[in-house]
Amino acid sequence: MQNLFGSSDGGRAFEDTLVGSLLSKSCLPSLPGKPYLFFEKPKVMSEHDVDLTAKTMWQPMRTYQQNLSDLFLAFVKNGDVRNDILKWIGDCLVENRGKNKEWSSHSLLTAYVFVSDGFLLNLNLILLNLARPFCEPYSSKLLKINPIYVISQNENVHLKDLYKDTPIIVRDEENTSEKNNTITFNFITEIFFMSHLSYSCSVQRLHRKLLKINEELSQVQHAYNDATRLNGVNDENVQRLEDAMEKGLTAFLNIKTVLNEPCLLELSNALFTASCSWLVHLASLSDQVENVETIQMIKQLPLISKPNRQLSYIPEFIMENITDYLRFLGRFNVQLFESLSNVNEYVTLVLVFMGDASRLRNPHLRAALAEAFEAILPNKQNGGGRTLNSAFAETIFTHHPLIEHLPRVLLDVFV
Repeated sequence: MQNLFGSSDGGRAFEDTLVGSLLSKSCLPSLPGKPYLFFEKPKVMSEHDVDLTAKTMWQPMRTYQQNLSDLFLAFVKNGDVRNDILKWIGDCLVENRGKNKEWSSHSLLTAYVFVSDGFLLNLNLILLNLARPFCEPYSSKLLKINPIYVISQNENVHLKDLYKDTPIIVRDEENTSEKNNTITFNFITEIFFMSHLSYSCSVQRLHRKLLKINEELSQVQHAYNDATRLNGVNDENVQRLEDAMEKGLTAFLNIKTVLNEPCLLELSNALFTASCSWLVHLASLSDQVENVETIQMIKQLPLISKPNRQLSYIPEFIMENITDYLRFLGRFNVQLFESLSNVNEYVTLVLVFMGDASRLRNPHLRAALAEAFEAILPNKQNGGGRTLNSAFAETIFTHHPLIEHLPRVLLDVFV
C-alpha cells in the first residue's frame, strides 16, 4: 500500500502521492497566476450564459467526484486497505489545515506549502459521500459518534491533534484517563469529524475567499467609476481598472459556481442537519449522562440542567461550519432554503445554543447563529436580492414547536 498512498512530508507533498494526484484534478487553478477555466469574458455574458456555464462546470465535476467517492468507498470496505486510507486522509487534513488560518490568505507561499483548493474540495466531497449513510437527523447511527475521539491521543486516532482545537465550552483538562484510553474508534466517528474538518479547510476557506474578492471588486468598481468620470473611458488607468475588474469577476464567478454545485450543497445539508440534531441531543442530556438508545426531538426550553461534559469535547469549527453554510446560502443562494430538507433542525440549533452561554461560550459564535437564522428568514428588500417566499417563513413560525422561545434567546444573545 505504500506505493498507492506514498509517504508525504508536508502538506503539498500529498498531491505527489498516487491517490493525491487523482484528487488534484479540478476546474479551479492549482497555483496562483494560473487562469480560471470558465467565465473568461464575464462582462459580455448574459444571465442565461452564466447559468449555462455553471451547468457545464457541474456535470463533469459531479461525475468525477462520484468516481472518486466510489474509489474511496472501495478502499474503506477493504479490510487490508481501510487503516491505510484513513491514516492518509487524517494526516493529509492535519498537514493542510493551516491553509484555513487567517494568515494563509495573505501569503503567496500558501499555494506551495499546502495542497490546492480543488484537491481539498474533492476530498471534502468524498468524505461527505462516505458520511451520507448516517447523516439523517435523529438517526440512531448518530449515537455511534464518540465525542471522546476529539481529546483522545492514542494511536488508534487517525485524525490527530483535534484536542488542540477550542471546544464550545470549557473542558476539564485534568481528565487524563480519557485522553490516554486505548479505545478503538468506529468508522462513523472518524468520518464525522473528518468530514467537518475537511469542510472547514475547503468550502469555508473558499467562501471567505469569495467574500474577499467581492469586496475588492466593489472597491475597483468605485475607482473605475471615478476614473472614468475624470479621464474618460479611453484613459490608460481606466483600461487597467477595467481589466482588473473583469479578472476579479472571472475568479468570483468560478468560485461561486463551484460552491453552489447542487450535490455539494445537498450533501453538506445532510451532514449539518444531522449534526444539528446530534448537538442538540448532547445539549439536552443532563450532566454525566452518556449512554442513551435513541435521539429524541427536544420538547421544551430553556434547558435547566448542568451542561453535559461531552459538549466540552466538541470543537468550535463544527458550529462554525453550520453557520458558515447558512450564511453562504443567505448571500448567494437564498432560494435554496425553500427546497432543502430538514431546515427545522437549523432553527432548533439556534434556539438551543444562541442564548445559552453555558452550552456555547463564544459570544461571536452565538452572534453567528443569529446571523444564520437571519439568513434562513431574510427580510424582504426591493432590488436587494434578499427575498423569500413568505409561506416558507410562515411555516417556520407557525409549525416549529419551540419558536415561541425566539424572542427570549435573541434578548439573551444581544442584551
